[in-house]
Amino acid sequence: MKINKKNKTIFWIISIIFIVLIMNIFLTDKETKMQEIIAEEHEIQTNETIEPVTAEPSYNIFVPDTYNSRIHVYDIDGNFLYMFGNRGRGDGQFIMPTDAVQYQGYIYVLDKGNSRVQVFDLNGSFKFSFGEDILDFPLGLDIFDNKVFIVNTYKSKVDVFSLDGEPQFSFGSAGRKDWQFRYPSDVAVDEDFIYVTDADNQRMQWFYHNGSFAGKIGNYSKEVYGVKFPMGIGIYNKTIYLADTQNHRIKMYDKNGNLTKIIGRFGDEIDKFKFNGKIWFVGGRMVVADTNNHRMKVYEPNGDLLFTFGSYGRGLGQFKNPGGKRVISKGIINRTVAANETNSTS
Repeated sequence: MKINKKNKTIFWIISIIFIVLIMNIFLTDKETKMQEIIAEEHEIQTNETIEPVTAEPSYNIFVPDTYNSRIHVYDIDGNFLYMFGNRGRGDGQFIMPTDAVQYQGYIYVLDKGNSRVQVFDLNGSFKFSFGEDILDFPLGLDIFDNKVFIVNTYKSKVDVFSLDGEPQFSFGSAGRKDWQFRYPSDVAVDEDFIYVTDADNQRMQWFYHNGSFAGKIGNYSKEVYGVKFPMGIGIYNKTIYLADTQNHRIKMYDKNGNLTKIIGRFGDEIDKFKFNGKIWFVGGRMVVADTNNHRMKVYEPNGDLLFTFGSYGRGLGQFKNPGGKRVISKGIINRTVAANETNSTS
């Protein structure tokens, strides 16, 4: 059969169109795959760039300068950085702040005289407050596992809040029995227990994380195994540090409540205390408010003193009763707070 010239031309045109179509499909598929690879690579790079940073930016010491109604901020070596706040009832103002804790990039300040917690960013800028309708002159707070634990002192209980200030639960009541308090003054929390200084009952109690009673130690005495109005507590590496305030010393216990060491005694020398109150742990160091000596003291966890900073006054780097403490008269701690007088945690 003979193919004429016209048919041959049509055949070649169809063949060329077919080849072009095949090549276009192949190139399009290849280009699509390349675009997908580029997109994947870009997506991986983008995700790595915006991955959130969860580490604390620095280890700073936050000093509640109680009778100057402000917060001082120092680095871990005791160098002054900045301060914020003044006396008043507005946002960012304080009346006798007694505790301050840094957690996840925010500073939680216990504003005792205003019966609230105020939250600030790390520049000292006010963010929000909570607890005004629940708290009554609270003295101490700690934060653990995204919960804020507060000793609600004049209501003789512990209140627990979320990080944004929503009430979670509370435990305790007024009295002398187990699970009851008379002037609870501080709280510290670890993975095992909630530890509370029960000042007017001359003891420390500890509780399971649901608030049920777990144990206690303490009795009123100036002797080795006694305590007198304990006002501060901290926990580090399975050791409990108790501020035995009217005995002017710190007592160290293991997790079974066995006394392991005593630090300090009454006086104004560098190794002594006058009504020491709050205890914090910052960057692996113990920070103690030596309240009536108007200074802060920094220790190794084993109790070796590293350095002190601060003095009495209203200037930069000066304090008036840091940690806030009450007048003690005739062996009874008054409910009212007056000048020349303490207190958390972690």
